Amino acid sequence: SLRRVMAYYYATISHMDHHIGRILEAAKAKGPTVIIFTSDHGDLMGYHHLILKAGLPYDPLVRIPLMVAGLEGVEAGSRCGALTQNMDLTHTILEMGGARVPRAMQGRSMMPLLRGEREELREAVFAEIGPMRMARTRQGKLVVGPGADMPILFDLERDPLEMVNAIDDPAAAGLKADLVARMLGWLQESARPAPHAE
Repeated sequence: SLRRVMAYYYATISHMDHHIGRILEAAKAKGPTVIIFTSDHGDLMGYHHLILKAGLPYDPLVRIPLMVAGLEGVEAGSRCGALTQNMDLTHTILEMGGARVPRAMQGRSMMPLLRGEREELREAVFAEIGPMRMARTRQGKLVVGPGADMPILFDLERDPLEMVNAIDDPAAAGLKADLVARMLGWLQESARPAPHAE
């Protein structure tokens, strides 16, 4: 049953919390340390009657935790709702360490967000989930891939639970055009590998 799956899931989280606590205590003993906590994906946990990470890239799968602690000049407990991608972490870590960021590297530094200098980093984020591709902004999400039910458009302002495919909804035509353009730009950019001269 879902209740048992959830109990096992939360037991796993408790187990991980215990060991993460041990790591944090060891790090504190070593001196000032920046801690970054994130994940590669979430779990559905009953969302749309699904568990684990199968199906469409619904928000519980792609909206993952990202916590940064111990960074000098960042107020403890501050929150930021900006759109970011995991590839932005590498840029951010290199900048934290004072290292040079190779020009060909994808991603953007999150340091202006962490310092409170900017409220946004990206207007859209993208993901690959098997053969599916996703483009997401604050307003909507477009998913393309194989299958008769594709493409799928969610108007997240009117439908935050991702229940209705608005791909043919005239009221969502502007959102659709925006996300299609963003998706095509991302696919074109990711299909053209940058020269690696470093």
